[in-house]
Amino acid sequence: MDGIFVGRQPELAFLHARLDEARDGAPRAVLLEGAPGVGKTALLSEFLVHADCHRVVAASGEELERNLAYGVVEQLVAESGEPPPERLTVLGSDKVTGADPMRIGGGVVHLLDRLQAAGPVIVVVEDAHWADPPSLQALAFALRRLRADRVLAVLSVRDDAGECLPASLCRLVAGQTGARLRLGGLDPEELRALSASLGGALSPRAAARLHDHTGGNALHARALLDALPIGVFHDHSRPLPVPRSFRMLVVAKLAACPPEAERLVVAAAVLGIRCPLAIASRLGEVDDPLGALERAIAARLLEERPTTADLLVEFPHPLVRAAIYHDLGPARRAALHARAAQLVEGEANTIRHRVAAASGPDHELAAELAALAGRQARMGGSIAAADSLLAAARLRETRVQRERLVLEAVEQLLLGGNPSEAAAFTDDLLSFADGARRDYVLARLAMTGGRHAEAERLLTRAWLGNDPAVDPDLAPAIAEQLALHGLAHANAAQAVTWARRALAAGRPAAAAPSNLLDILATGLVLGGHAPEALAATASLPDRAVADAPECPDGLVGRGIARLCSDDLAGALQDLSLAQATYRRHRMPLPWGIIGLAFLAETEYRLGAWDDATIHAELAVAIARDTDQECLAPLVHAVAAFPLAARGIRERAVAHAAAASAHLRVVGAESSTAWVATAAALLALAADDEHVVAAALDPVGRLTDWAAVEEPGCQPWRALCAEALVGLGRCDQAEALLAPLEAVAAAQGRRSSLLAAGRARGTLEAARGHPGRAEAAFQAGLECASPLPMPFERALLEAAYGRFLRRIGRRADAVSALEAAQARFAHLDARPFLDRCRRDLDACGRAPERRQAGSRATLTRQELAVARLVAAGGTNREAAAKLVVSVKTIEYHLGNVYAKLGVTSRTQLALRFGQAVATPSPRPRS
Repeated sequence: MDGIFVGRQPELAFLHARLDEARDGAPRAVLLEGAPGVGKTALLSEFLVHADCHRVVAASGEELERNLAYGVVEQLVAESGEPPPERLTVLGSDKVTGADPMRIGGGVVHLLDRLQAAGPVIVVVEDAHWADPPSLQALAFALRRLRADRVLAVLSVRDDAGECLPASLCRLVAGQTGARLRLGGLDPEELRALSASLGGALSPRAAARLHDHTGGNALHARALLDALPIGVFHDHSRPLPVPRSFRMLVVAKLAACPPEAERLVVAAAVLGIRCPLAIASRLGEVDDPLGALERAIAARLLEERPTTADLLVEFPHPLVRAAIYHDLGPARRAALHARAAQLVEGEANTIRHRVAAASGPDHELAAELAALAGRQARMGGSIAAADSLLAAARLRETRVQRERLVLEAVEQLLLGGNPSEAAAFTDDLLSFADGARRDYVLARLAMTGGRHAEAERLLTRAWLGNDPAVDPDLAPAIAEQLALHGLAHANAAQAVTWARRALAAGRPAAAAPSNLLDILATGLVLGGHAPEALAATASLPDRAVADAPECPDGLVGRGIARLCSDDLAGALQDLSLAQATYRRHRMPLPWGIIGLAFLAETEYRLGAWDDATIHAELAVAIARDTDQECLAPLVHAVAAFPLAARGIRERAVAHAAAASAHLRVVGAESSTAWVATAAALLALAADDEHVVAAALDPVGRLTDWAAVEEPGCQPWRALCAEALVGLGRCDQAEALLAPLEAVAAAQGRRSSLLAAGRARGTLEAARGHPGRAEAAFQAGLECASPLPMPFERALLEAAYGRFLRRIGRRADAVSALEAAQARFAHLDARPFLDRCRRDLDACGRAPERRQAGSRATLTRQELAVARLVAAGGTNREAAAKLVVSVKTIEYHLGNVYAKLGVTSRTQLALRFGQAVATPSPRPRS
């Protein structure tokens, strides 16, 4: 495909692993199976480019040459560049026709023996289903006789052509030295990458649509991406077309069917990819449904799917259905849809067929679609609502009506987490008549695209130009977006002001769920007014929310306020319940992602680092999948926290770098403190004070942002001050530390006073004031005692222990360091644990022996499996929760046992039971 290659990383890794085995003297044979056009040749080409192999000999089968005896072996010999062994000298002569496959196979063995003298050899036979049978028999004979040879053989076949291979070759592939590699279609994310390589930008939903349409077949997907404007893929009201060559093949098969079979297939195509046989036969006026189905199956146009309720028929591939549907004339297609509307069940299905049957404007049908969209939106179905609104727009008579419906549809796409698909309408919106709603929607598009100044300008113009009497829903929506703009750009006062204006404007009963209380509470927290945030959300429920139809507005904001007020149990309760509600309703809205990120941060502070890692990386995945670029800095930064503290450096660096890169692109200043803290934690784990101070410097320069003075947000001042002391810059450390101590004391922030005690003790020790230093450390420990923050406490104990050792109080130092060591061990905070051991060695007392395995060595998937099993879950329960197979759980669990040096579930539970327990949410009155 013109050098474009995307995805296929697991398949490439599989082939490279087999090559490594062959390189070590374990010959391997791989059968690569896949549908025509799925990308087998592209995969092999990519593999060979990076194979770093001494010799590659390749051949390919050809349908017209299948009767040419030993034609494929002859290709291999010619490709090798070696003189043919004696047994192969008959190739190319008249004598080859009657040659014994075993003799020719022996010659191939000799040829491979020569070729591997200088290094491993890869033998490739593409389209082996078209290779001549004698060549395949000879090749199977040769490969079966390899024992310690450095040879990898890869044969590619169509997935429906296995019967073309000789039994000996099939047995070889199924044996100990063989393997089958099934190549499926590209997944939606890989199709997005393919589109980007061709200069387009598919939204996640458009990519999923293309995947459903083509099955991910690379050839068909590429043909459509080359032929169609990108906007066609985002128009979900019309089926995607079919590549011409494929369509002609399918239409020819249909034309050869008897009339009743043809009518049945056409009716099924109108009804969808899958439908009941009874309805399809009624729609197609088929008298003998089973007979017609039998003939359609024989033509490979339909398949039967019996169920307990009905006999379903479905197309073997979405492209087959699309080819038949698009070949219908417009009159026949409309007539069938009109009749289908009377046969199918369900309002949405009936309306869909009525829309497809419409030949022009239809005021009544458009009104029904708009009403359906309203119900869909209220139920959280923003994407379905957008589709209904766009369909209604095409049925409206006037331009004003059409434009209003398209604007509402684009807003629903944004609400549903599809900003890239919404952005595909930008040019259309720019051609619309000027108006407040147009400016509002364009502003939202600009905000998702990172054009924040343009967004603020458009929102301000929309606010000034809006007439509440004409569009009463718009004022609170504009105010909400201006409040969000303030949050994103570290302007807490703007966020609070506009959130209050939006709340004052009121929200109509029909409006989509909003998050005005979340915005208000978060703005108040970031503005240094956490008590006001708690007061504003005090009336929210605590426990029954998990069964609510939607997540109550303000629950995430209250969770953030409780987190920053040291009420970690309350924060865990609020954010866990909010997350459960968002997950149940599958609403990947920004506040669902924000709530997930702050849930992870709460768990990080509580020491529940396994949970924090899983939730933070889930937030990263959802933000990526829904194109929520503005949230990427926050979620990547939080994901780095527990990884950095545990010394899982590669993954932590990747998240911290991604956070920093996204911050530069989207300019969301409000995430600066989190991004800087992630980089600082990495440097702290590496004991690099220069990098700690440099990483936190950008936060100190946000002088207009009140959140940098809110001590409960991020402990950046204490971290930076401690690093500055280590660099000998005590005056600068004092300038940072004094304001933190004053604000934390005034607000009663124990967590901040804990961190300040560590930094103050380190500073006073450096100044030569041991009495003041010890008082600061003791004050920090006093603040730490009621707080369930094991990592911060361990850092304080370790710093105190180092101070005591330096002033000669070794027994007291050992006591403090051993307390820190125990907490670091429970957390699996390996860099800090190692430093603690070194400090204990310096005290003259060796620390306890290290455990054989560490959770830091587990992958994210292994960690998730280990947690669920350690908590008592069965393999099947773990598989259900992680949405994987039981075999996958067994595979990961085997790796966990090996890495941690345990042999039973009981031992695994004990290892994970060592972690500091997360406190249960405290009951509230």
